[in-house]
Amino acid sequence: VQAGEKLYLLGGLGPVGDRFTRIDSRDARNRTVANGGSTERMEAMASVEIVDLATRTVVRGPEMLEAKQQFAAVQAGGKIYVLGGTQERDGQRSVTNSVEVLDVVSGKWSRGKPAPTPRSSVAVLVDGGFVLYPGGYTGRRALTDVDMFNPRDGTWRSLPPLGKSMSSHSVVFLGHHLFLFGDYDHPEELMAYDLKTRESEVFTLGYTNAR
Repeated sequence: VQAGEKLYLLGGLGPVGDRFTRIDSRDARNRTVANGGSTERMEAMASVEIVDLATRTVVRGPEMLEAKQQFAAVQAGGKIYVLGGTQERDGQRSVTNSVEVLDVVSGKWSRGKPAPTPRSSVAVLVDGGFVLYPGGYTGRRALTDVDMFNPRDGTWRSLPPLGKSMSSHSVVFLGHHLFLFGDYDHPEELMAYDLKTRESEVFTLGYTNAR
């Protein structure tokens, strides 16, 4: 997440311990990675690293309140909002609706109002300073939900749903549309969600399928 002249690298999936290990994404689903003939266990992380673009230095930031991966992260008004994702406790993975907030000036974390539905998804900041949180995966099913978060008062509001479920996707905002692409089941499809009419339409544009 970018905040001013700094980039914040938050959480994710990584090897246990502080040693750097090259991670092969093909091994990530097995939660282990080969390292010099040995096998190293992978788990969700709470680490925060701050890249200063002006000085080209990297420092440790304040750790997240929860070790998480597959969450959404958005910066608005000098605060970074970490939405949902998956976490592990006692070896059990669960999907959460928790919201954690990092004040980039004070360097302190706090808890925000939980999202309406536990999910692993992505989010994007749109005109007006609102955060849109579309689709996602609950651990059992993909979602059509479109929720809107207002950073100014910390409240949530549900918007009309997507025309079909989307998960493992990316999202960008342009004009008055959300564009969602890279769906788990249909990576060849792009969905446009009109923020004025609250309706969605699916296109197949022929780009290389990828998630």
